[in-house]
Order: sequence, then structure tokens, then C-alpha cells
Amino acid sequence: GPASPARETPAPERRLEVPVIETERLRLRPHRESDAEAFFRMRTREGALDHMLVRAPERVEAVASSMRRIIAQNGWVHLAWIVEERESGAFVGSFGVIRIDAPGLWRGERGGRAELGVEIDRPAWGRGFVQEGGAAVIAHAFDVLGLHRLEVHTSPDNTRALRAAEALGFVREAHLRENVRQVDGTYRDTIVLARLAPRG
Repeated sequence: GPASPARETPAPERRLEVPVIETERLRLRPHRESDAEAFFRMRTREGALDHMLVRAPERVEAVASSMRRIIAQNGWVHLAWIVEERESGAFVGSFGVIRIDAPGLWRGERGGRAELGVEIDRPAWGRGFVQEGGAAVIAHAFDVLGLHRLEVHTSPDNTRALRAAEALGFVREAHLRENVRQVDGTYRDTIVLARLAPRG
């Protein structure tokens, strides 16, 4: 009979590069274990976790443990960056491309969706760092990774995050009622905003 067509072997999965990205004022780089102390300070400041679904860490060691997990998974599960000021090296916060739903991404295929995660240390608020760093991460997600869609999920009363997301070009698409359980056991609504990759 006729020869059966050759079956394409899927490309092997590979770790995604998490490059150092520099903007005018910021350096975004992969996490290091030595970032644990700055991360601990950020997460234990007054009001820092008001809109997040995590408890404040009690010890730096707990943050160091989660930092090791972030480092081990970086490029495999998510892409995560520590943000610091270029000139001084001062800690600013973190950005991530998280909850990636793009099975072919690790084989070099384009398409799929993910969420943009942002956490800025309180002393760095109000200086435009979300816009500057966010624009760089969005460009990487669309231009380098080839994602089709990025989302931001936040609570309806997180007005700072909503304003920042809209300034970055995200559009409100949905209001989900009581879809996430908070650490105190109560449920919270979520606003979903999204931005699509440029056409062409």
C-alpha cells in the first residue's frame, strides 16, 4: 500500500529564557536567594497584602524557601523577575508572566494566554515603575514569547491596580462574583482585564 506520511516528532520542551531586561530606570532580572530579605520587607509592610491572596510571612526563612521554589520553576512554570533601580540597585518589586495557558510555548510554538503579575514595594509607589516595567514585560510576552493574550486579575477595590492596568492598555472584560477564597475564608470578587497581541 501507499507509504504512510511521516509523523512529525514534536519539538522537545526546553526551559524558557528569563533574560535581564533594562529600561530607562529599571533592571528586571531573575530572582536570587539573596532577594528574600527585601521580599520579606515588602510583604510585611502595612497594607502591602490588602489585595493579595497570601498571608504575610512570619520569618525571612519562609520567604527564602518560596524564593528557592520560584528560582527552580523560573522558565518552566512561569517567568519571574525581580525589579531594581538601575542606578542604585534599590529593590522595587517583582513582575511575572504567570498562570501560563500555552502548552506549546516550551516547544517554541506561539499563541496562548497568561497573566501579568505585579508587586511593587510601597516606598516605590507613585513613581511610574509599573508603567515602565510593565511595558517591557508585555513587549517580551508578545514579541519574544509569542503569547496571544495577557490578562490582569485584581479585586474591584484595588483602584491603583485597575488604573495601572488600563494605562498599560488592558481593557476590562469581566466582573467575576466571589470567585476566589481569601486567607480569612471569605470570598472576593475579581475584575478581569485583558490585552491582545498586536495584529500583523
